[in-house]
Amino acid sequence: MNGMALVLVAAVLWGVGSLFAKVAVATVDPWTTALVRSAVFFPVVAAFVLRGTDLEWSANKPTAYALGAGVLTGVSVLSTRLALTVFDVSLVSPLKRLSLLVTVGFSVLLLGETLTARKTAGVLAAVGGLLLLST
Repeated sequence: MNGMALVLVAAVLWGVGSLFAKVAVATVDPWTTALVRSAVFFPVVAAFVLRGTDLEWSANKPTAYALGAGVLTGVSVLSTRLALTVFDVSLVSPLKRLSLLVTVGFSVLLLGETLTARKTAGVLAAVGGLLLLST
């Protein structure tokens, strides 16, 4: 499967997951839904990684970044679940995707990635779509 197909599959699965999360927080508190999500998520990822990779952990900068990414993901999941208790999923899910601005900005500033005219147009189109969905 090529990279773009994988991204599209991920987008569809994230979208369906958001719908499931909204249904869950309508009947169970957001903390429980986040815990259940994590309890199911971890074994799936662990099985995939352990199937084809020899784990090598060491106390270094990449490991610290991976740990930081995990903490930030956990906090964002909790924030999303709490937001779903107050707002419709059709508002929460698109707005949380504004994270693309942070990702693009940091990738250019910190990683030295190139921001082409085409990428800029794509970001602006995505932001425009998000603004239309949120009003």
